[in-house]
Amino acid sequence: ILRSLSGVVILIYVVNDIKSNSIKRTKK
Repeated sequence: ILRSLSGVVILIYVVNDIKSNSIKRTKK
């Protein structure tokens, strides 16, 4: 359970990072 939970947290972190990067590209 702990491993899958950490996997989900990492996935959310990566998705948020991609979203922020796409926003920066749009601003440019």
